[in-house]
Amino acid sequence: MASPTAQVRQVAELPIPPKSAARAGAAFGQLYFLHLVGPPSLALAASSAAASIVPGLRPALSLFCHQIEARTFCPDGRPMGLCARCTGVYLGVAAAWVGFGWLKRHPAALRVLEPASYAIAALSVLLYLAGVEVGNWPRFGLGISFGLAAALVLWRARQWVLWRHDRGAEETA
Repeated sequence: MASPTAQVRQVAELPIPPKSAARAGAAFGQLYFLHLVGPPSLALAASSAAASIVPGLRPALSLFCHQIEARTFCPDGRPMGLCARCTGVYLGVAAAWVGFGWLKRHPAALRVLEPASYAIAALSVLLYLAGVEVGNWPRFGLGISFGLAAALVLWRARQWVLWRHDRGAEETA
């Protein structure tokens, strides 16, 4: 009978089928993407609200936003750390991070949400280019749609790259 160390070596030396390797890479890529983008976005959105209470946090958030006070929510007369649009963008990315699992299980919802978020994000860009000023709540809503659309574009691009990798692995198998 082989020793446990020898058994581990035998298992480690087994060839991994290319398709299985691509699927393992896809699973790792999904986790990496979600944990790379989601938590920082959620933290930025949460710290934006806290910036009106915690002194010194607002200047730190200036790295992520222009912080024009006229475009910023001001609870109790103190401006939040991010403007309405940036708060919406980070919340939209965080919502996509939280909702990706649900969206993968409900493709019909994704077929509705994806084009709608792209259309609203395009509307946001068109309003900006046309010089149309909107209030903070519409700006916040447009930001959420823009964040969702950005996260979905990145997610689709990652899927396409992994699909190409998986397709290449099948051709070599």
